[in-house]
Amino acid sequence: MTLPQAEDNLNKKIRSWKEIAKTVGAIYPNHGIVNGKCTCGDSNCPKPGKHPWTPHGYKDATTDDAKISAWVKQKPHANLGIATGGEICVLDVDGPEGESELRQLEQHHGVLPTTWEVQTGRPGGRHLYFTKPPGLALKSRTIVPNLDIKAEGGGVVGPGSIHASGRLYTVLDESRDMVELPEAWLEFLSQGSEHKTNTDSPLNTDKVRESNRNNTVYGVALAIWKTLAVKEVVHAAAHAFNQSKCEPPLSADEVARTVESACKKRTSSVMLPQIPVTLTASEVLGMDLPLTKWLVNGIIPPGVGLLVGKPKFGKSWLALNLAVAVVLGKFLFGRFAVTQGSVLYLALEDNHRRLQERLRDMGVSDDEPFLTKIHFAIWWPTFDDVHHGAEYVDKYIDDIGDCILVIIDLLENVRPGKKGNKSDYELAYQDLNAIKRLAQNRNITFLVLHHTNKAQTENPMDAVLGSTGLTGATDFTMILQRDGDGSSPNGTLIVRGRDLKEDFKARLTLADGWWRWLGTADQMRQNENDNKVLAVLTSEPRSFTAIEKESGLKKGTCSGVLGRLVKDGLAIRGNNGKYRRAPEPDHAEDQDEFPF
Repeated sequence: MTLPQAEDNLNKKIRSWKEIAKTVGAIYPNHGIVNGKCTCGDSNCPKPGKHPWTPHGYKDATTDDAKISAWVKQKPHANLGIATGGEICVLDVDGPEGESELRQLEQHHGVLPTTWEVQTGRPGGRHLYFTKPPGLALKSRTIVPNLDIKAEGGGVVGPGSIHASGRLYTVLDESRDMVELPEAWLEFLSQGSEHKTNTDSPLNTDKVRESNRNNTVYGVALAIWKTLAVKEVVHAAAHAFNQSKCEPPLSADEVARTVESACKKRTSSVMLPQIPVTLTASEVLGMDLPLTKWLVNGIIPPGVGLLVGKPKFGKSWLALNLAVAVVLGKFLFGRFAVTQGSVLYLALEDNHRRLQERLRDMGVSDDEPFLTKIHFAIWWPTFDDVHHGAEYVDKYIDDIGDCILVIIDLLENVRPGKKGNKSDYELAYQDLNAIKRLAQNRNITFLVLHHTNKAQTENPMDAVLGSTGLTGATDFTMILQRDGDGSSPNGTLIVRGRDLKEDFKARLTLADGWWRWLGTADQMRQNENDNKVLAVLTSEPRSFTAIEKESGLKKGTCSGVLGRLVKDGLAIRGNNGKYRRAPEPDHAEDQDEFPF
């Protein structure tokens, strides 16, 4: 039974959604916020109240009254999603920083007119709604760090929705109408977007009659000047157009005067792709920035990382361990807390049978509901301007909704072919650039698997196959080493990164498809003198003299080793000055973190 007040609120919401659909176009339901949590059920949801409730998100958007009513009745706590693109685009101004960036852009492209506007859940945030020509496709993208354009292939959270902070998205002035985005802004924002060719452009003219020569040459010069503000280029192009298309051609002096006129008219509003924004040190220190949300606490931050090791040394097992730990919200190595979310896993060295066998070897059961959050692909286009692999990743991240980890196994499978006369360093850096841009825009982790070279090096980071441009482009690098010739189950993991204050070194062992914790590398180092002393120590207290004699070490060396073992927690020194071996840490409880 629905209580009268609840039923009244539901009807109000239905009426509100229908009115908004009439105002701005197609809408769809997003997950909502209840008691400060996203209704998707993920306690660590990266986009609470902002990701689609329906399977296809903005692609399910509609203006149909019956469907809108059904959605609200089925999902009374849903937030409103508004599909952008077509005739609608939205400027997303993210707080005071976004306002500052918007003011700078307006100095170059003109002050934006007053339009239909929604105050977002973030203090100072707002959505500015504009109309645009439906034939002009604007790509949704970040213009500057705190200012986005939302258009084709996306959507925004609509008014009446609840932010994770508890604040409402609110229409600022109900009397306002949506206005058209000014031409200068349309031209600026269309840079880098795929849009339909304007068949009425003077550049597409076949022949120009005598009566229309000046106007047409002016239009050609203006069109080129709008795109590329280099007078020499405009003059050359206009003169060439005049000679090939005008019947009869204008004189050279007339063309020159026409070009100068066009260039003067556009000088004050030359298109700039992105205005650099500066902040003072005091402004940076005063910024209210969110804490870095690590994927694996203390080990793997957001950003791009390499996982490097020799072939068949267990990199793919480690990546699969990480993927399962993330979707289940369990501990990596039975020890380190992870952020829970979905995973896009490009297993480009595998087939479905091998993936199935590995999951079964790990004891993973297909009735574990969270495993639907790992999305495998065994083929992917390369990351270049021809095959658009990076753009497909971006799309799938949107479709998945709560994706916080993308694994690429192996880098070589998505690297674009070599172009131009670039150095190895430049090519290596370039190979990771598309991935790095995605990671920065999304604030999630990309883990890219790669091989080591054959050379023996003292610095493990020098073992990465290829140029140092690879490690230079990443935020962190993980080196997986196996003992001996690689047949041993034991190995060492070394992690170095921009956000790690010092290298992380751990000793691991691979059993039943899981890399498990043995200890830090310092604790488990295979130092010959340490092993000699550890072989002598027992659970019963031993005197220093007895340990020195049985280990065969000199007095000073033995004293140093014992001090180090005590410090590392491998030995205990009693009040009577005697030493005994420290008990082994019990990780049985940790290892039960995956009860498949």
